[in-house]
Order: sequence, then structure tokens, then C-alpha cells
Amino acid sequence: MGWIVYDKTGEIKRCTIKELEYNGVFMGERAITATIKSPNPIYFSIFDYITYRGERFELDYDPTAVKTASAGEEGDAFSYDLRFVSIKYELE
Repeated sequence: MGWIVYDKTGEIKRCTIKELEYNGVFMGERAITATIKSPNPIYFSIFDYITYRGERFELDYDPTAVKTASAGEEGDAFSYDLRFVSIKYELE
């Protein structure tokens, strides 16, 4: 199981998040953080989103890839730290 990250149109699946952390305050800012590792670069963009507990959370910045493996090494070569914010918070 996991949560799917979509582009802002909802048509392109960027990746699947297997573990995440939810931080929120009632009637305040709510955010989700996660770390993604991938053998290939993922081209995230502002407004890419995830749905968690029926609420939409969007990226509020373009995450930077951190190279974690050298060419020719097996395993995940790129790591991304993602932070999604609640669009309800942005609207308020």
C-alpha cells in the first residue's frame, strides 16, 4: 500500500510514497513530509499533490534530487525530501 503523488493535472503519476509523516494542528497548518528514493530522477513540480485522509496536500516548492549512488552502482541513485502542505491552509 502507499500514497500516489500526481502532477497538478492528476493525469501523471510521479511516484508512490510508502511511508510518510503527518504534522498538523487543529484549524492550523497541516503538512505531510516524506523521503523518496528512486533509481531514476523524478521531475517533481510545484502543485504536484497527494491525497491523505480525504484531503489534498500540494508541494509548495521544487524538491532537489540528492545523488546517493555513483554510476554503475546498484540501488536507488536519487533521494528527495518532500513537503506537502494542505491546500485548505493556503486558501485561508
